Amino acid sequence: MKKNSGQDTEQILKEFIRLKTKKFYRPFVIEITGTPDAGKTSVIHTLTRFFKRQGWRVDNPTEGAEITKKIPRTTHLYNIQTGIYALSELLDNIHSLDFDLLLFDRAIYDAFCWQEYWLRKKVISSTIADAAQKFSANQKSLDKLIFVSFSSVKQKKQCGVKQNGLSPKKRAKQPILDQ
Repeated sequence: MKKNSGQDTEQILKEFIRLKTKKFYRPFVIEITGTPDAGKTSVIHTLTRFFKRQGWRVDNPTEGAEITKKIPRTTHLYNIQTGIYALSELLDNIHSLDFDLLLFDRAIYDAFCWQEYWLRKKVISSTIADAAQKFSANQKSLDKLIFVSFSSVKQKKQCGVKQNGLSPKKRAKQPILDQ
């Protein structure tokens, strides 16, 4: 994956600011998705602060994982439900002129990718995966997808990403138990 330089990010943000000068008939929609502990929420908070400083009205709909409580995460139905919830939020908010920008944390594309995971694990058939993915892929309201990922555990440690709920500094102080 090509690394994104600060200049690339600055250019992307300048393009978004230029978009603000045009008249919107619906909010601009961005989904942030990616690997666990990659920094998706941090990216969303940073983008929210940035755009609000530029005068944008920004909303961050609640992530489907925070809403879906009864379906176990160990089943493909969980990811279908989080995708349906995201779609419901998207369809409801896309018709609102209350916001200029909607920033989704793991939404429709994320649910799409999970179907591939469950297919490879042989939990679902290709027919079910195809149907769920076609449903996700046909949603044309997503304007931009940003995938956030760490390339290695070493990079996570360098950035101070918590693992097992502990920062690298605190993890280093923990005793190593032989099993």
